[in-house]
Amino acid sequence: MTLSSLFGLAKKTGARREERKLRIGETVPFDISQVGNKVAITGDDVDVYFDVQGIALPEELDATFAVWGVMAVAMEQGFNIHINRPIDPRIAANAERLSQFWEMWAPDWYRSIRVSGEGAWSPVPRVRLPGVQLYSGGIDATYALLRNTNPKCGYAATIFGIDFRDEKGERGFTKLIERTAPLLERLNCQRIIIKTNANRKPSEYSHGFTLAACLYLLSDLFESGAIAADRTLAQDLVTFPWGTNHVINPYFNGSSFTVGSIGEDVGRTEKIAALAEAKIDFSVLSFCRQRKFIPDNCGLCNKCIRTKAMFLAATGTVPEIFVDNSLDEALMQKLHLKRNERTHTFDLYFYAKERGLVDAIPGLAALVEHYRRMDSIG
Repeated sequence: MTLSSLFGLAKKTGARREERKLRIGETVPFDISQVGNKVAITGDDVDVYFDVQGIALPEELDATFAVWGVMAVAMEQGFNIHINRPIDPRIAANAERLSQFWEMWAPDWYRSIRVSGEGAWSPVPRVRLPGVQLYSGGIDATYALLRNTNPKCGYAATIFGIDFRDEKGERGFTKLIERTAPLLERLNCQRIIIKTNANRKPSEYSHGFTLAACLYLLSDLFESGAIAADRTLAQDLVTFPWGTNHVINPYFNGSSFTVGSIGEDVGRTEKIAALAEAKIDFSVLSFCRQRKFIPDNCGLCNKCIRTKAMFLAATGTVPEIFVDNSLDEALMQKLHLKRNERTHTFDLYFYAKERGLVDAIPGLAALVEHYRRMDSIG
Protein backbone atom coordinates (compact mmCIF):
# COMPACT_ATOMS: atom_id res chain seq x y z
CA MET A 1 0.00 0.00 0.00
CA THR A 2 1.40 3.38 -1.01
CA LEU A 3 1.75 6.35 1.35
CA SER A 4 -0.90 8.27 -0.57
CA SER A 5 -3.34 5.38 -0.33
CA LEU A 6 -2.72 5.17 3.40
CA PHE A 7 -3.59 8.87 3.76
CA GLY A 8 -6.65 8.26 1.59
CA LEU A 9 -7.73 5.43 3.86
CA ALA A 10 -7.26 7.59 6.95
CA LYS A 11 -9.31 10.38 5.38
CA LYS A 12 -12.07 7.96 4.45
CA THR A 13 -12.32 6.33 7.88
CA GLY A 14 -12.13 9.72 9.55
CA ALA A 15 -15.06 10.99 7.50
CA ARG A 16 -16.97 7.83 8.28
CA ARG A 17 -16.37 8.35 12.01
CA GLU A 18 -17.56 11.96 11.88
CA GLU A 19 -20.78 10.98 10.13
CA ARG A 20 -21.79 8.64 12.94
CA LYS A 21 -23.73 9.75 15.98
CA LEU A 22 -21.55 9.40 19.08
CA ARG A 23 -22.82 9.14 22.65
CA ILE A 24 -19.59 8.20 24.36
CA GLY A 25 -20.01 7.31 28.01
CA GLU A 26 -23.78 7.80 28.05
CA THR A 27 -26.02 5.02 29.34
CA VAL A 28 -29.06 4.19 27.22
CA PRO A 29 -31.89 2.25 28.93
CA PHE A 30 -33.76 -0.27 26.78
CA ASP A 31 -37.27 -1.62 27.15
CA ILE A 32 -38.52 -4.88 25.68
CA SER A 33 -42.04 -5.31 24.35
CA GLN A 34 -43.63 -8.50 23.08
CA VAL A 35 -46.84 -9.28 21.24
CA GLY A 36 -46.91 -13.01 20.59
CA ASN A 37 -43.94 -13.82 18.36
CA LYS A 38 -43.10 -10.18 17.63
CA VAL A 39 -40.50 -8.67 19.95
CA ALA A 40 -38.98 -5.18 20.03
CA ILE A 41 -36.06 -3.58 21.86
CA THR A 42 -36.39 0.21 22.13
CA GLY A 43 -34.29 2.96 23.69
CA ASP A 44 -33.81 6.56 22.58
CA ASP A 45 -33.68 6.40 18.76
CA VAL A 46 -32.72 2.70 18.64
CA ASP A 47 -35.51 0.35 17.61
CA VAL A 48 -34.63 -3.31 16.99
CA TYR A 49 -37.30 -5.88 16.16
CA PHE A 50 -37.57 -9.65 15.83
CA ASP A 51 -40.41 -11.61 14.24
CA VAL A 52 -40.34 -15.38 14.76
CA GLN A 53 -42.19 -17.90 12.60
CA GLY A 54 -42.36 -21.67 12.91
CA ILE A 55 -42.37 -21.99 16.69
CA ALA A 56 -44.28 -20.26 19.50
CA LEU A 57 -42.33 -18.00 21.86
CA PRO A 58 -43.34 -18.05 25.54
CA GLU A 59 -44.52 -14.89 27.23
CA GLU A 60 -41.97 -12.90 29.27
CA LEU A 61 -38.89 -13.95 27.36
CA ASP A 62 -35.51 -13.98 29.05
CA ALA A 63 -34.32 -10.43 28.23
CA THR A 64 -30.67 -11.45 27.84
CA PHE A 65 -31.06 -11.63 24.04
CA ALA A 66 -31.44 -7.84 24.00
CA VAL A 67 -27.77 -7.37 24.94
CA TRP A 68 -26.65 -8.97 21.68
CA GLY A 69 -29.45 -7.24 19.77
CA VAL A 70 -28.13 -3.73 20.50
CA MET A 71 -24.47 -4.55 20.99
CA ALA A 72 -23.22 -3.36 17.60
CA VAL A 73 -25.00 0.00 17.65
CA ALA A 74 -23.88 0.59 21.24
CA MET A 75 -20.22 0.03 20.32
CA GLU A 76 -20.58 2.19 17.20
CA GLN A 77 -21.90 5.14 19.19
CA GLY A 78 -20.00 4.41 22.40
CA PHE A 79 -22.95 4.27 24.78
CA ASN A 80 -23.42 1.83 27.67
CA ILE A 81 -26.32 -0.62 27.60
CA HIS A 82 -28.86 -0.91 30.41
CA ILE A 83 -31.70 -3.41 29.93
CA ASN A 84 -34.73 -2.53 32.06
CA ARG A 85 -35.18 -6.19 32.99
CA PRO A 86 -32.91 -8.80 34.58
CA ILE A 87 -30.21 -10.25 32.31
CA ASP A 88 -27.70 -13.05 32.70
CA PRO A 89 -24.70 -11.47 34.51
CA ARG A 90 -22.33 -13.81 32.71
CA ILE A 91 -23.50 -12.42 29.36
CA ALA A 92 -23.16 -8.85 30.64
CA ALA A 93 -19.54 -9.56 31.59
CA ASN A 94 -18.85 -11.40 28.32
CA ALA A 95 -20.34 -8.59 26.25
CA GLU A 96 -18.14 -6.02 27.99
CA ARG A 97 -15.08 -8.15 27.32
CA LEU A 98 -16.01 -8.58 23.67
CA SER A 99 -16.43 -4.83 23.30
CA GLN A 100 -12.84 -4.42 24.47
CA PHE A 101 -11.68 -6.92 21.85
CA TRP A 102 -13.55 -5.06 19.14
CA GLU A 103 -12.19 -1.69 20.18
CA MET A 104 -8.71 -3.21 19.89
CA TRP A 105 -9.44 -4.83 16.50
CA ALA A 106 -11.43 -1.96 14.95
CA PRO A 107 -10.76 1.25 16.94
CA ASP A 108 -11.95 3.38 14.03
CA TRP A 109 -15.37 1.79 14.28
CA TYR A 110 -16.07 0.45 17.79
CA ARG A 111 -15.61 1.51 21.42
CA SER A 112 -15.70 -0.60 24.57
CA ILE A 113 -18.87 -0.24 26.64
CA ARG A 114 -20.54 -1.30 29.90
CA VAL A 115 -23.59 -3.58 30.12
CA SER A 116 -26.13 -3.88 32.97
CA GLY A 117 -29.64 -5.10 33.72
CA GLU A 118 -32.41 -4.24 36.15
CA GLY A 119 -32.68 -6.55 39.17
CA ALA A 120 -31.39 -10.03 39.93
CA TRP A 121 -31.50 -12.57 37.11
CA SER A 122 -32.46 -16.22 37.40
CA PRO A 123 -33.59 -18.46 34.56
CA VAL A 124 -37.25 -19.46 34.53
CA PRO A 125 -37.52 -23.25 34.96
CA ARG A 126 -38.77 -24.61 31.65
CA VAL A 127 -38.71 -27.88 29.75
CA ARG A 128 -36.49 -27.10 26.78
CA LEU A 129 -35.53 -28.84 23.56
CA PRO A 130 -31.87 -29.88 23.15
CA GLY A 131 -30.68 -27.49 20.44
CA VAL A 132 -31.29 -25.30 17.40
CA GLN A 133 -28.94 -24.88 14.44
CA LEU A 134 -28.63 -21.65 12.46
CA TYR A 135 -29.01 -22.48 8.78
CA SER A 136 -28.47 -20.16 5.79
CA GLY A 137 -28.38 -22.68 2.94
CA GLY A 138 -24.63 -22.28 2.38
CA ILE A 139 -21.97 -24.98 2.35
CA ASP A 140 -20.78 -24.35 5.92
CA ALA A 141 -24.34 -24.25 7.26
CA THR A 142 -25.40 -27.37 5.35
CA TYR A 143 -22.38 -29.28 6.61
CA ALA A 144 -23.12 -28.13 10.18
CA LEU A 145 -26.76 -29.15 9.85
CA LEU A 146 -25.78 -32.58 8.57
CA ARG A 147 -23.23 -33.05 11.34
CA ASN A 148 -25.17 -31.56 14.26
CA THR A 149 -28.88 -32.26 13.72
CA ASN A 150 -30.87 -34.55 15.98
CA PRO A 151 -32.06 -37.29 13.60
CA LYS A 152 -35.28 -37.73 15.60
CA CYS A 153 -36.30 -34.09 15.35
CA GLY A 154 -34.00 -31.19 14.61
CA TYR A 155 -34.58 -27.45 14.39
CA ALA A 156 -33.05 -25.13 11.80
CA ALA A 157 -33.35 -21.35 12.16
CA THR A 158 -32.97 -19.20 9.04
CA ILE A 159 -32.52 -15.43 9.44
CA PHE A 160 -33.95 -12.71 7.24
CA GLY A 161 -31.93 -9.56 7.84
CA ILE A 162 -28.33 -10.40 6.97
CA ASP A 163 -27.91 -11.65 3.38
CA PHE A 164 -31.56 -10.84 2.64
CA ARG A 165 -32.60 -7.66 4.40
CA ASP A 166 -35.09 -5.50 2.52
CA GLU A 167 -38.27 -5.67 0.44
CA LYS A 168 -36.30 -6.57 -2.68
CA GLY A 169 -34.82 -9.50 -0.79
CA GLU A 170 -38.21 -10.94 0.22
CA ARG A 171 -38.67 -12.79 -3.06
CA GLY A 172 -35.16 -14.26 -2.93
CA PHE A 173 -35.65 -15.28 0.69
CA THR A 174 -38.91 -17.05 -0.15
CA LYS A 175 -37.09 -18.86 -2.95
CA LEU A 176 -34.33 -19.90 -0.54
CA ILE A 177 -36.90 -21.30 1.91
CA GLU A 178 -38.57 -23.29 -0.87
CA ARG A 179 -35.25 -24.50 -2.30
CA THR A 180 -33.92 -25.80 1.02
CA ALA A 181 -37.19 -27.36 2.22
CA PRO A 182 -36.43 -30.84 0.78
CA LEU A 183 -33.15 -31.02 2.68
CA LEU A 184 -34.79 -30.09 5.98
CA GLU A 185 -37.49 -32.67 5.32
CA ARG A 186 -34.85 -35.32 4.63
CA LEU A 187 -33.01 -34.47 7.86
CA ASN A 188 -36.27 -34.32 9.83
CA CYS A 189 -35.72 -30.65 10.70
CA GLN A 190 -38.39 -28.17 11.65
CA ARG A 191 -37.83 -24.72 10.12
CA ILE A 192 -37.80 -21.56 12.22
CA ILE A 193 -37.66 -18.18 10.48
CA ILE A 194 -36.44 -15.09 12.31
CA LYS A 195 -36.83 -11.68 10.69
CA THR A 196 -34.84 -8.86 12.26
CA ASN A 197 -33.24 -5.48 11.63
CA ALA A 198 -30.57 -6.03 14.29
CA ASN A 199 -27.67 -6.43 11.85
CA ARG A 200 -25.46 -3.37 11.29
CA LYS A 201 -22.85 -2.30 8.78
CA PRO A 202 -20.19 -3.51 8.33
CA SER A 203 -21.87 -6.90 8.39
CA GLU A 204 -18.53 -8.73 8.43
CA TYR A 205 -18.03 -7.27 11.91
CA SER A 206 -21.56 -7.23 13.34
CA HIS A 207 -23.14 -10.44 12.07
CA GLY A 208 -21.94 -12.49 15.05
CA PHE A 209 -23.98 -10.35 17.43
CA THR A 210 -27.05 -10.75 15.19
CA LEU A 211 -26.62 -14.53 15.18
CA ALA A 212 -26.22 -14.58 18.97
CA ALA A 213 -29.29 -12.35 19.46
CA CYS A 214 -31.43 -14.68 17.35
CA LEU A 215 -30.22 -17.76 19.20
CA TYR A 216 -30.77 -16.16 22.62
CA LEU A 217 -34.25 -15.12 21.52
CA LEU A 218 -34.95 -18.88 21.46
CA SER A 219 -33.13 -19.64 24.72
CA ASP A 220 -36.40 -20.21 26.62
CA LEU A 221 -37.17 -23.02 24.17
CA PHE A 222 -33.74 -24.60 23.63
CA GLU A 223 -30.79 -25.52 25.83
CA SER A 224 -28.22 -24.61 23.15
CA GLY A 225 -27.71 -23.03 19.77
CA ALA A 226 -25.15 -23.72 17.05
CA ILE A 227 -23.37 -21.52 14.50
CA ALA A 228 -21.67 -22.89 11.40
CA ALA A 229 -17.95 -22.03 11.36
CA ASP A 230 -16.89 -19.98 8.33
CA ARG A 231 -13.25 -21.01 8.63
CA THR A 232 -10.93 -23.34 10.49
CA LEU A 233 -9.07 -22.14 13.57
CA ALA A 234 -5.90 -21.54 11.55
CA GLN A 235 -7.80 -19.66 8.84
CA ASP A 236 -9.30 -17.34 11.47
CA LEU A 237 -5.86 -15.87 12.04
CA VAL A 238 -5.68 -14.64 8.45
CA THR A 239 -9.05 -12.91 8.40
CA PHE A 240 -9.26 -11.01 11.71
CA PRO A 241 -11.39 -9.14 12.46
CA TRP A 242 -14.47 -11.19 11.58
CA GLY A 243 -17.81 -11.32 13.38
CA THR A 244 -17.60 -15.00 14.31
CA ASN A 245 -14.34 -16.77 15.11
CA HIS A 246 -12.80 -19.05 17.71
CA VAL A 247 -11.93 -16.10 19.99
CA ILE A 248 -15.39 -14.52 19.94
CA ASN A 249 -17.71 -17.51 19.88
CA PRO A 250 -17.01 -18.88 23.40
CA TYR A 251 -18.08 -15.51 24.83
CA PHE A 252 -21.59 -16.14 23.52
CA ASN A 253 -22.01 -18.85 26.17
CA GLY A 254 -24.26 -17.89 29.07
CA SER A 255 -25.16 -19.36 32.44
CA SER A 256 -28.00 -21.52 31.12
CA PHE A 257 -27.65 -21.36 27.32
CA THR A 258 -24.64 -22.42 25.28
CA VAL A 259 -23.58 -21.55 21.74
CA GLY A 260 -21.40 -23.98 19.80
CA SER A 261 -19.44 -23.54 16.58
CA ILE A 262 -19.73 -26.48 14.19
CA GLY A 263 -17.12 -27.33 11.57
CA GLU A 264 -14.16 -25.23 12.71
CA ASP A 265 -11.93 -28.29 12.36
CA VAL A 266 -12.83 -28.87 8.70
CA GLY A 267 -11.92 -26.87 5.58
CA ARG A 268 -14.60 -25.94 3.06
CA THR A 269 -13.36 -28.25 0.30
CA GLU A 270 -13.48 -31.15 2.75
CA LYS A 271 -17.01 -30.08 3.72
CA ILE A 272 -18.08 -30.34 0.08
CA ALA A 273 -16.61 -33.84 -0.06
CA ALA A 274 -18.59 -34.76 3.07
CA LEU A 275 -21.81 -33.42 1.53
CA ALA A 276 -21.13 -35.48 -1.60
CA GLU A 277 -20.52 -38.60 0.47
CA ALA A 278 -23.83 -38.01 2.27
CA LYS A 279 -25.50 -37.70 -1.14
CA ILE A 280 -26.78 -34.20 -0.46
CA ASP A 281 -28.51 -32.68 -3.48
CA PHE A 282 -26.20 -29.79 -4.37
CA SER A 283 -29.09 -27.87 -5.95
CA VAL A 284 -30.25 -26.85 -2.46
CA LEU A 285 -27.01 -24.92 -1.85
CA SER A 286 -26.99 -21.12 -1.92
CA PHE A 287 -23.65 -19.42 -1.28
CA CYS A 288 -23.34 -16.59 -3.84
CA ARG A 289 -23.52 -13.10 -2.33
CA GLN A 290 -24.33 -11.12 -5.47
CA ARG A 291 -27.64 -9.55 -4.48
CA LYS A 292 -29.18 -9.58 -7.94
CA PHE A 293 -28.66 -13.37 -8.12
CA ILE A 294 -29.16 -14.80 -4.63
CA PRO A 295 -30.32 -17.39 -3.72
CA ASP A 296 -29.05 -18.54 -7.14
CA ASN A 297 -25.29 -18.88 -7.61
CA CYS A 298 -23.99 -16.57 -10.36
CA GLY A 299 -20.82 -18.54 -11.15
CA LEU A 300 -18.74 -15.44 -11.85
CA CYS A 301 -18.11 -13.77 -8.48
CA ASN A 302 -15.10 -14.61 -6.31
CA LYS A 303 -17.06 -16.92 -4.06
CA CYS A 304 -18.66 -18.83 -6.94
CA ILE A 305 -15.40 -19.20 -8.89
CA ARG A 306 -13.45 -20.67 -5.99
CA THR A 307 -16.42 -22.85 -5.00
CA LYS A 308 -16.52 -24.30 -8.51
CA ALA A 309 -12.84 -25.18 -8.11
CA MET A 310 -13.55 -26.76 -4.71
CA PHE A 311 -16.32 -28.90 -6.23
CA LEU A 312 -13.95 -29.97 -9.00
CA ALA A 313 -11.32 -31.02 -6.45
CA ALA A 314 -13.77 -32.74 -4.08
CA THR A 315 -16.05 -34.46 -6.59
CA GLY A 316 -14.28 -34.40 -9.96
CA THR A 317 -16.90 -32.19 -11.58
CA VAL A 318 -18.64 -28.82 -11.33
CA PRO A 319 -22.33 -29.44 -10.55
CA GLU A 320 -25.01 -27.72 -12.62
CA ILE A 321 -25.92 -25.26 -9.87
CA PHE A 322 -24.45 -22.06 -11.29
CA VAL A 323 -25.97 -19.55 -13.71
CA ASP A 324 -22.59 -19.73 -15.51
CA ASN A 325 -21.13 -23.19 -15.02
CA SER A 326 -17.82 -22.62 -16.83
CA LEU A 327 -14.43 -22.96 -15.14
CA ASP A 328 -11.10 -22.36 -16.83
CA GLU A 329 -7.75 -20.74 -16.09
CA ALA A 330 -8.88 -17.34 -17.38
CA LEU A 331 -11.80 -17.35 -14.95
CA MET A 332 -9.58 -18.40 -12.05
CA GLN A 333 -7.25 -15.50 -12.84
CA LYS A 334 -10.15 -13.11 -12.26
CA LEU A 335 -10.16 -13.93 -8.55
CA HIS A 336 -9.38 -10.80 -6.57
CA LEU A 337 -6.42 -11.64 -4.40
CA LYS A 338 -7.63 -10.04 -1.20
CA ARG A 339 -6.36 -11.22 2.15
CA ASN A 340 -9.50 -13.18 3.05
CA GLU A 341 -9.34 -15.01 -0.30
CA ARG A 342 -6.05 -16.56 0.78
CA THR A 343 -7.73 -18.88 3.29
CA HIS A 344 -10.03 -20.41 0.67
CA THR A 345 -7.35 -20.62 -2.01
CA PHE A 346 -4.96 -22.49 0.27
CA ASP A 347 -7.77 -24.67 1.63
CA LEU A 348 -8.40 -25.76 -1.95
CA TYR A 349 -4.67 -26.02 -2.70
CA PHE A 350 -3.85 -28.23 0.29
CA TYR A 351 -6.80 -30.52 -0.42
CA ALA A 352 -5.78 -30.86 -4.07
CA LYS A 353 -2.07 -31.24 -3.27
CA GLU A 354 -2.67 -34.11 -0.85
CA ARG A 355 -4.58 -35.95 -3.59
CA GLY A 356 -2.33 -35.09 -6.54
CA LEU A 357 -5.01 -32.91 -8.13
CA VAL A 358 -3.34 -29.49 -8.34
CA ASP A 359 -2.86 -29.71 -12.12
CA ALA A 360 -6.48 -30.79 -12.52
CA ILE A 361 -7.70 -27.44 -11.16
CA PRO A 362 -7.14 -24.84 -13.90
CA GLY A 363 -5.04 -21.91 -12.75
CA LEU A 364 -4.69 -23.09 -9.12
CA ALA A 365 -0.88 -23.43 -9.12
CA ALA A 366 -0.49 -20.00 -10.75
CA LEU A 367 -2.85 -18.47 -8.21
CA VAL A 368 -0.84 -19.83 -5.28
CA GLU A 369 2.40 -18.56 -6.83
CA HIS A 370 0.81 -15.14 -7.24
CA TYR A 371 0.15 -15.10 -3.49
CA ARG A 372 3.75 -16.03 -2.83
CA ARG A 373 4.99 -13.13 -4.95
CA MET A 374 2.59 -10.73 -3.26
CA ASP A 375 3.87 -11.68 0.16
CA SER A 376 7.51 -11.57 -0.89
CA ILE A 377 7.24 -7.87 -1.72
CA GLY A 378 4.67 -6.63 0.75
